[in-house]
Amino acid sequence: MDYYQDNVLQKSYPISSSINGVGEVKDSFCTPTGRFKISEKIGDNVKLGTVFIARILTGEIYSKQLFDEQADKDWILTRILWLVMGLKSIIKTRMSVIFIFTVHPMNL
Repeated sequence: MDYYQDNVLQKSYPISSSINGVGEVKDSFCTPTGRFKISEKIGDNVKLGTVFIARILTGEIYSKQLFDEQADKDWILTRILWLVMGLKSIIKTRMSVIFIFTVHPMNL
C-alpha cells in the first residue's frame, strides 16, 4: 500500500490481501485495487496492539498470553482505515475497509 500526499509518494507499506484475492465486486470480501481516499481513521492515537472487533475498541492490548487464549481469532490491531474509491470512480460510497495490522502479531 502506498501513501501519497500532493501526488508525491510519502511511504510504502507491505500488506496482506484477502484470501479471496483482488476485485471490486461489492460484498465479495476481495481486496480492492486502485486509488482511494481515507474517509475515516479508527484508532487514531491508540496504543500499538490495541484490539478491535467490528471497529470497536475491546479495551485489550495484544499480547502472547491473549493470543494463546484466543489463537483462532482473526486479529484486527492498532488502526483501521475506511476508504472511498478515488474521485474519478463511479462508486462514491464507502465500499471498502482496509484493516492495518501486523501480518505476524507475534512481533508486537
